[in-house]
Amino acid sequence: MIKAYEDPKERVTEELREGETLIWAARPHPEKRIQRAKQKAHVGLYMLCGAAIWIATTLVATFSDYNPEIIILAPLGLPFLLVGYYLLSEPEKAAFKARRTIYAITNQRLIIIKDRLHPKILSFDREDCNTLERFDLDNGCSDVVFQARDLMTNAPAQRLEHSEHSNRQVTKRRRVGFFEVENGAEVQEMIAHFMGHDRETA
Repeated sequence: MIKAYEDPKERVTEELREGETLIWAARPHPEKRIQRAKQKAHVGLYMLCGAAIWIATTLVATFSDYNPEIIILAPLGLPFLLVGYYLLSEPEKAAFKARRTIYAITNQRLIIIKDRLHPKILSFDREDCNTLERFDLDNGCSDVVFQARDLMTNAPAQRLEHSEHSNRQVTKRRRVGFFEVENGAEVQEMIAHFMGHDRETA
């Protein structure tokens, strides 16, 4: 079982290299993720209730009308029951992921730690950082992006206007950074210092 750390700095310290100094470490604020998850949970609740009503109705009809053939319709509600339960648990899973995600800045790299079923540690040196953007959110937190890459994907022609080919390549922007963090301006400033932007403009 993966150990849960109250202090994110304690967790990051275990991953530091020789001579590496920790500058900042924090977890993402879970509010935004939970809000998005609640929308899925509402859909899950409707599916769960609908599936339960379907199963109950078929069982009642089976035994009240003494028609055993109707009972074969009851299992049709089980997939919706399972999907509804899965969506209903989305807020709890979103909060868990936020608690198990840690962002860190050291004097050598930027670090993203995801301590979940299969722990993942992402490390970014200065050469890996090709942008620096901050997007302020309504809840007072910020998304601070330090890497952006264009990914080419194929899209069906019917989804694109004025398309002359069966498939066309569409560019999608993949952003990597510290998402839903508090004190975003300070975090951006620390990343800028790490990237050397402050020395370039000095």
